[in-house]
Amino acid sequence: MRYFNEADWADAMKVLDAFKQKYPDAVLVPLKIPAPAGQSEVWLPRVQAPGRVLQRGRLGMPLGNLRLLA
Repeated sequence: MRYFNEADWADAMKVLDAFKQKYPDAVLVPLKIPAPAGQSEVWLPRVQAPGRVLQRGRLGMPLGNLRLLA
């Protein structure tokens, strides 16, 4: 979990505690970049469906479920 403002630390800890029940390896990461008060991010682990092959694009990033627009 990432949070941006020191004033949001207590709220970020509450969210982290909730996520640690399901994801015990979750960590809190402070970022020192401008953001609105209360802003935070939660990054969840990637889950791959059984039998699905994850394709990668030119830059090595997962393609996911992209649709080509004509």
